[in-house]
Amino acid sequence: MEPAPAIPIHFSEGNQIGLYVCLGLVMFGVALGLRKETLFSVFRKPKGLIVGLAAQCILLPAITLLTVWLMRPSPGIACGMFLVAAVPGGNVSNFICKIAGGNVALSVGLTVVSTLTAIFVTPLNFAFWSSFYAPVHDLRATFDIGILQTAETILYLTVIPVSAAMLLTYLTPRFSEKLEKPMNTFSGILFTAFVVAAFLQNKDAFVQFAGRAFMYVFLMNAAGFVASLYFARLTGISKPEQKTVSIETGIQNAGMALVLILQFFDANGEAALTAAIWGIWHIIAGTVWGIVLRRY
Repeated sequence: MEPAPAIPIHFSEGNQIGLYVCLGLVMFGVALGLRKETLFSVFRKPKGLIVGLAAQCILLPAITLLTVWLMRPSPGIACGMFLVAAVPGGNVSNFICKIAGGNVALSVGLTVVSTLTAIFVTPLNFAFWSSFYAPVHDLRATFDIGILQTAETILYLTVIPVSAAMLLTYLTPRFSEKLEKPMNTFSGILFTAFVVAAFLQNKDAFVQFAGRAFMYVFLMNAAGFVASLYFARLTGISKPEQKTVSIETGIQNAGMALVLILQFFDANGEAALTAAIWGIWHIIAGTVWGIVLRRY
């Protein structure tokens, strides 16, 4: 196993609050795109939704466990990997799904459903899968983290913003439709600016650490994209749905993982930077994968 050097990162309380606000605005913007017709179309034929949730909640964590068993990363890196695997899908998946020619309605539905269920699924999934890797199990024991505390954080960060956006869309559909694009643009720019600022503040630690963590992130992300595509294919769902399941599995809400690391793991440098690297890499890899899937 790799040594676990101390990797100091600087993330003030003000920065953490800023990250929470950014993440909440991003989730609010994602849910504004959910029309009741979209939701009905997904639930009328729920097989794609079930397959997608199974790939996200079971297949990706299992791939992560296999990766850490084979490669034996340090506890901090493995902690970041397990948390990334346990969080819901990321909002950029909807855009990449359009590039790939996937089922965009299913993509939006999966993002919202996985986000709303994250209050239960994320803490349970993280606790379950990380328990099979002793270094992370021991690391968890050194911090004050519990399922209820994690669920409460997720409730404030994602469930409340998503529920508020869905209610607004139900009450004022025309206003929500007009608000969706500027809100997504604004929240995306704000979140990107925040990530860039955090990177500049911690660039020495990031440069020192990036090469060591990137290998794990690359393998886990690539395996998630490919394995979920073949898993979806075996279930017999349509090709557009197969593309969507693959993209949703490989695009995770790294921002939420980072928040949980900052709050419950005392801003563990290795874990936080692993989540940050995932957040950057999955956009690049996802865009390339989306282009490849256009020919699938």
